[in-house]
Amino acid sequence: MQAKASINQKVTVPNGTITTTVVLGPIDVSDIQLLNIVTKTTSALTATTPVITVEISPSETDDVWISTSQTVTASGTEDAVVAGTINTSFLAKRARLVLSHAGFTGGSFDAYIIGRGV
Repeated sequence: MQAKASINQKVTVPNGTITTTVVLGPIDVSDIQLLNIVTKTTSALTATTPVITVEISPSETDDVWISTSQTVTASGTEDAVVAGTINTSFLAKRARLVLSHAGFTGGSFDAYIIGRGV
């Protein structure tokens, strides 16, 4: 029996990271069908809470990215974990995490992208 494809990657996002910054990726997701994003606040966030969005690409090489409705808003509270909703209808060659709303002036958080083939 062949093992199912999976991804599990993490990035730390420090304060001062600007909106529309690609914080993780691109990642090959051609064999992935279930995808989720999770954040963990590592140091209390000040000002606005950041939003992470998954963008997908139908191409292995071209700079073509589509913003999805899959987002997660990091908590401002230290050690808080926030998980997105598992996306079960996703089909792409690559994915990346983008900071789609920034403005936090203090603190940091980790962002994870996890996925599995079915």
